[in-house]
Amino acid sequence: MGNRPSRWTSGTRPEVDPVALDRTRAHLAALVPVTAGLGLRRIWAATIDYTPDHQPILGPGLTPAGDAIEGLTVASAGGHGMMWGPAVARCGADLATTGRTDVVDVGAWGLDRFDALGRSRLAPDPIALPLPRAAPEDQVTPA
Repeated sequence: MGNRPSRWTSGTRPEVDPVALDRTRAHLAALVPVTAGLGLRRIWAATIDYTPDHQPILGPGLTPAGDAIEGLTVASAGGHGMMWGPAVARCGADLATTGRTDVVDVGAWGLDRFDALGRSRLAPDPIALPLPRAAPEDQVTPA
């Protein structure tokens, strides 16, 4: 929900942040009222990696000079692991074994799309993480 309901510092194990969790649950209830008051059976904290443009990375590994590293294929779902993981894995396997894939055109999704500061030449995926930080004020109800 964009509220980041966990605390995490590099090198440590993520922990659930109860204050952020309550804020996230209130936000969800404002957006989807039927969820208000639902109990939780299990909860955990984790980290999600994603690219600046929220697109996958598929293509050869590159040297700092931008040259392809023979035998190294990068296949990262870019924050969409559970949704895109199987397709990204298939594309990655195809690229690693044959140098091409018929699953989808991956030409724009290589590491070469990022500049030295990590900015992508691609437009961000409009429905990917991070989600909107807040519901419109007229849709927020007190928790």
